[in-house]
This record gives sequence, structure tokens and C-alpha cells, in this order.
Amino acid sequence: MGGAGEVGVEWPSEGGAYDPVAGRWRVLAQGPLAGRSHPVLVWTGRNVLVVGGYQGGGRLKDGAAYDLGSDSWVGLPDAPAVPSEHAVWTGSEAVFVSPGGGIAYDPAKGGWRTLAKGPRLRWIEDVVWTGSEVIAFGSDGGHELVGVAYSPADDRWRRLSASGVSADLGHVVVWDSGLVFLVSPYPDRVDGGEVNPFPEALDPGGVYDPANDRWSALPVAEGVAVSSATGAVTGKGVVFWDGVGDAAVFDLEGRRWSALKTPRQEERDGGVPVWTGSELIIWGGDGCGPLAKCAGPIPPPDPVALTP
Repeated sequence: MGGAGEVGVEWPSEGGAYDPVAGRWRVLAQGPLAGRSHPVLVWTGRNVLVVGGYQGGGRLKDGAAYDLGSDSWVGLPDAPAVPSEHAVWTGSEAVFVSPGGGIAYDPAKGGWRTLAKGPRLRWIEDVVWTGSEVIAFGSDGGHELVGVAYSPADDRWRRLSASGVSADLGHVVVWDSGLVFLVSPYPDRVDGGEVNPFPEALDPGGVYDPANDRWSALPVAEGVAVSSATGAVTGKGVVFWDGVGDAAVFDLEGRRWSALKTPRQEERDGGVPVWTGSELIIWGGDGCGPLAKCAGPIPPPDPVALTP
């Protein structure tokens, strides 16, 4: 995977699907889209919407829908604006949230619409669908994460109460049992004395109750090391693991941290976790470990699966 603005890179346009039960790949039918990096994918329950991305240093607005049942593609009309990477499926629309607004695509109507203007944020970290609202978290330039909620039913935004959660680094956002969990990828990190002369543990996240517009704190992990900045929601909670070292697990129901022993693996950096319903599979990344000194990119090791 590459980033925006890369020159001289020709991105392939084909795709593939992996069956974790059979343990084999299949090649998808050729789609109508040109090759690109970082397209946005949204699963609707029937189709995979593939929109936007980067090509030749520019951002794209076109897209297509892939039907798993028929192994076929249908082109989408161009979006009215560049689709944001922060997208959710509401059951009827794919909503792409951008700082200050966004766009939405309705597959049944085959058309796009522009969302009402919302509270202005400098950047968005993550979004979640609650069943009635799209909740987005980001920064307005302050030290705390800022939350905003969008209601597709009346095309209206609202600003959430102050989170008290640090905007430093990142958080994995999870919707569970009527609550939004912001779980930090570094639950035992400390400020190092830069903010306070006596180093203190920074917050590991928070829990937001939309019904009461109220926040509560999460516990600081004790002796649990986290080796990944990204997490996946599994049947055991949120699992942080990049295929190297032990995994860290946050139990959403019990609101507690634990370590999960894993077999030793080859080092990788930036792997992507995918939860299949029974296994956590780590794909891709860079074969040069986070602390290793490498002359250039190294192909990642083979994918590895973990059963929590």
C-alpha cells in the first residue's frame, strides 16, 4: 500500500477474496475502476462499495459496487466531493464523514447527497454508527478528543459533552450495548514528565453514553504491553496485536485489560488486523520491524491468525 502523492507507481486494478475456512484465495472479476491506492471500502451486507482513493498524486471521486453473489461490478456515479476514509454503513446509506460535514451514498436510489454542515474539526480520528447516529471523534485543536454526532433522519449535527479523553495518539472506537468505547492503543503510556514534573499515566480512553450525553473513565492497564497502534473488535473484546509479541485484550463488558500469550512470529510493522468471527488475521505491513534499521521497505511475512 502506498500513500498520496507517489510518482511513478502503477497500482493494480484487480482484487481477490480470501476464504478463512477453506484457507484459499480466489480472483475477483475485473472491475471498472482504474488502479489506485487507499480506496475506501464499505460493506453493505450484500455489496462492497469501493470509492475514492489516490492516483498520480490526485484524489478520486469515482467508485463501484462489487456483488459477492454474482461476482460482478456496477459503476457508481461520481461523488459530489472527495469521499472521506471515515465511513459507516447505516443500513440504508454509506455515510462518509469529513471535518465540518460529509457526503452519503444510497445504493437503493443510486445517488449521492451532501450532509448538512457540522461542527468544524481539524481532523477526524474515527467514526461509529449507533443505530440512529453517526458519532465522530477528532480534534478542534485542543488537548481533548472532541465528539460530534450526525442524525441521518433529520440531517442534523450535535456536539457531544466534553470527553476528558486525551487527543494524543489514537483510540479504537467501538459501539457495544448502547455505549461508545474509546480504547487507547497505549493504555499504560505516561506523559514522561513533559506535562507534569511527576510522570503520570495518560488516560486509556473513555466510555460515552449517548442516551445521557455522559462520559466515564476506563481503567489504566497494569502490566499489559501493547505492541500495536490498531485494534480489532472480536468476540473477546478489543484485541491489539500486530503479529509480534503478546496481544493485549480489553474486555468491553468487564472493562478490564489482560495479556494474551501468542506464538513468536517474524517481525512486521503496520500490519492490518481483520476479524473473521473466529480468528484475528494480520495482513501486510512492512517486514522491517518497528525498532529495526532497514535500508528500505521489506516485504511483510505471511499473514498470521490468532484465535483469542
